[in-house]
Order: sequence, then structure tokens, then C-alpha cells
Amino acid sequence: MGEVVKRKKLEPDNLVKKLCGYITIPDAVKSLQYGRKNEAVAIGDYTRSHLKTCDDVRIESCGLLVNPTYPYLGASIDGLVVCSKCGTGIVEVKCPYGSDVNDKPWRNMLPIECGKDKKFFCTERDSDLVLDENHNYMYQVQGQLALYELDWADFVVLDKERDNCSKNKLFANSLG
Repeated sequence: MGEVVKRKKLEPDNLVKKLCGYITIPDAVKSLQYGRKNEAVAIGDYTRSHLKTCDDVRIESCGLLVNPTYPYLGASIDGLVVCSKCGTGIVEVKCPYGSDVNDKPWRNMLPIECGKDKKFFCTERDSDLVLDENHNYMYQVQGQLALYELDWADFVVLDKERDNCSKNKLFANSLG
């Protein structure tokens, strides 16, 4: 979504190819493998964390949802959060990998430490980890909220300790 919203070029050649799946990311990409391997871990951590404040919560897998009003738009989410106290929302998980060129790649750091890196998608603000409003992930979540017609999402970052996760609650239309 962010690539579409922020693009400056009128010719959509490569963007359309990428969105249609003509440009693929090889399965051997380490960051992709890491994310696939750890997404369920992060969702489990998130669920346990959510259960500390709410009694009845479950995360449902959804796959691709095509918007019935705009059938040319669709999105897949990492999970649909159904909670008796909070209502229904989205959980979007990121498992930061980082470059091996760095002295300490993101996967070996706490999310709050990663937030000090200008290349990271979140920033540290008042000892909290906050998703950068101009990052493509913010546009991704806002698009998901719009297509699913929901009001909130929890943006979850895997913690290297894997017994906790960093959570950033986002609300629909929070982009300026």
C-alpha cells in the first residue's frame, strides 16, 4: 500500500508487476525464512500478552480478503483478533531480521534497541516502540483496516527473547 500511495512516477510498470506477483522474492531469502519461522511464535507471545488483560481472546487465520465493494482490492492479515473486551481487530506481525553486515543485526537485538536505528521501521518514543507513520508498514496496516472495515490493529514486533513482543496499537485513519 505504501508503495502505491507514495509513488511519484506515472508509469506503473514495475509496481504493477510486483503487485501482480510477476516479480517474486525467492524462498531462499534469509529474512523471509526467518519471518515465516517466527511469525507463529510472535502471535503466541502476543496472545499470551493479550490474555493478561482480557479473559476471552482468540486469533483467527484469514488468508486473503477481497473487499466486496471494491473487488480489485484485497489484503491478507497475519491474524484477526476477536476479543470479548476489545472487540475485533487485526494483528500484524513483523520479525525483524537485519543485515549481517551490521555489528549486531536486528534479530539479535531487543525491538526497543532496534528503534534507535534510523533504518528500522519503528522509532523509540518515550521508552515505547512506535511504528514510523511514513513507513510502508503503516500504509499496509491502514489499508488492511480499511479493507476489513475494522477500527484497530495491534502491530507486533517479535522480541529476540521470544517470551514477549512489542505491541503498537494503531487506529484506522491515523495517517495525517
